[in-house]
Amino acid sequence: MQKKLQLTTQGFLWIGFLDFLSCFPECLLHKKIKGKILTFLVLLFSISGYSQLTTENFEGGIPTSWTLFQNSVGTSSWGISNDGYLGGNAAYINPASENIGAGNTAQYFLVTPLVPVPANGELRFFTKQGSAANNGTIYQIRLSTASQPDINGFSVVLKSWTEADLNTGSPTAYEEKVVAIPDNIPVELEIYIAFVAINTQTGA
Repeated sequence: MQKKLQLTTQGFLWIGFLDFLSCFPECLLHKKIKGKILTFLVLLFSISGYSQLTTENFEGGIPTSWTLFQNSVGTSSWGISNDGYLGGNAAYINPASENIGAGNTAQYFLVTPLVPVPANGELRFFTKQGSAANNGTIYQIRLSTASQPDINGFSVVLKSWTEADLNTGSPTAYEEKVVAIPDNIPVELEIYIAFVAINTQTGA
């Protein structure tokens, strides 16, 4: 069976960040797939919990400063949906819309512009899935310093979740995720952050 947006049935949506400000950002990532929706929202990169990146609400579409690409298997790309967490737009992808062939794996990337790593940096967002069904999709946050698009440059996986462990409670209830930026990543290093949906098709 084909996996969507993470293949088979999932889609990814999110609102991201661009630059550091002292204001509190509201970023969100929403994932949508045929009958299943995963939403990342309130995405922020903070300095000691106070200074965050500005919000990207995708009201004007996906900014030209963001990069969209996939591996050589999938051809779908991120788009805009009006099914945002607090209303308005969100970025999404629906891998289930294409047949990549049994046993093949597609990876779909939504990549931020370069951002400097802050001291005590954290990536924060809320997430939920549209159903309790487990289609085997993998969700990852990856880092890279290489010019984009460059899938191989995203060799640092900051965090990885299966559908089963993405939410500790109900998969259809929002849950906050806090991902610390490792201390071994130098402060002020400019990095790209990728939100990645990985789907392996299990049937024709």
